[in-house]
Amino acid sequence: MAPPAKKPLASKEANLFKELLTLYETRQLKKGVKTADQILKRNPDNGGMWRPPPSPFYLLHIFK
Repeated sequence: MAPPAKKPLASKEANLFKELLTLYETRQLKKGVKTADQILKRNPDNGGMWRPPPSPFYLLHIFK
């Protein structure tokens, strides 16, 4: 079975994703978690069966 077609993020979410990368690089992790949550609220379906690997922000919740 072929993997489902990837649909691109909307313009607003694409900008949020770029901001997320910047926040991660500058170690502003709490702001990054909030930004990632905003993206995931609008795009809860991560492309069908494909799931991305856990993000580094996920580790913040584990090691608190």
